[in-house]
Amino acid sequence: MNSWLAALLSTLLFTVTHGYELTGLVGILVFGMLMCWFYHKSGSLWPGLFVHAFHNFLFSVEMWFFYYY
Repeated sequence: MNSWLAALLSTLLFTVTHGYELTGLVGILVFGMLMCWFYHKSGSLWPGLFVHAFHNFLFSVEMWFFYYY
């Protein structure tokens, strides 16, 4: 199987299991494909792990401000 087709199928499966609405599904799909691209370019999971952790940090800060300010 083509590596990009495998990335797309695994990202679609990951996206559907998250159970978001349509806009969330599109965002998760794009983010998942970006993580696959990072892995494809670097040959390592570390760049994707760092980007994912930073993304989660930014989201947490945003939610903290949203709920507490």
